[in-house]
Amino acid sequence: MFGGIRNRTKRERRDKNDWKKGVCRIRSCDSKGKLIEVGPCRICKSCEKKFDEGRDPTLEQPKTQDKDEKTFQNIVSEMIKDAQDFANNSESNKKLKSMMK
Repeated sequence: MFGGIRNRTKRERRDKNDWKKGVCRIRSCDSKGKLIEVGPCRICKSCEKKFDEGRDPTLEQPKTQDKDEKTFQNIVSEMIKDAQDFANNSESNKKLKSMMK
């Protein structure tokens, strides 16, 4: 104990972090862009454990993704594409403009 503050173990630090729903920022993470619990540094518990063990998950090869599984990033990409398609469709634009008059 130093100055009334004792050093916390890695486990205690990990357990006391403010975990929130988010996307792990490690590209090779097994979660593949899914919404999972991440710490303040936007790293999931799985990747944090690998760092704590002395491994570097950024250097690992990502596991393959199921074909039917949609990630958060894929869903957002599809939404953006749909919005762009809608904006480029002249018939949709005419209907929208007539509704706004």
